[in-house]
Amino acid sequence: MENQAHISANQTAGVGKLGEFTREQMNAIQYGAEAGVLNQIAQGNSLRRVFGTGTGFQESYSAMANTQADMQNYTARETTRSAREHFGKSLRGGGSSGMSFAHAAKSNADLKHDQFAGTAQGYSDAMAYAKAEGITGSLFQNLAKTKTSSMGDGRTNALKTAMEKVEGEIGQI
Repeated sequence: MENQAHISANQTAGVGKLGEFTREQMNAIQYGAEAGVLNQIAQGNSLRRVFGTGTGFQESYSAMANTQADMQNYTARETTRSAREHFGKSLRGGGSSGMSFAHAAKSNADLKHDQFAGTAQGYSDAMAYAKAEGITGSLFQNLAKTKTSSMGDGRTNALKTAMEKVEGEIGQI
């Protein structure tokens, strides 16, 4: 409780430094507080649905929380170990990759954004083509349906073609 009092006091002091609030800012604060409470209620209801109530809740949630904490810590430890191996102890280079972490992170971000933009452009182009050809429905949904249907038949198009070719050759004998 003492720590909570210190946190609240520091928050109040920080708000005091901002000066007077406008009506719009006060409304925004009110909405933010309400959203926080609504989020806590939804989170609590979800926890009750998933983990039950009473002692069962405590045991079930505690086990899950401990496992998640272990997973996060193992992931953090191994990610850090890998970064040091690949980018050197200072992350400025010298590791097995021969580049700095900053350079790799920037290149990776560029790659992700290029892929994102390329995928979006490809989708836009395909949808424009479909519209121009009078194809109704989502081109990609239709493709997925056809692909799934083909797999469901147990014979792929390549197998069908091979069977037709063999049947044609047998007919010529």
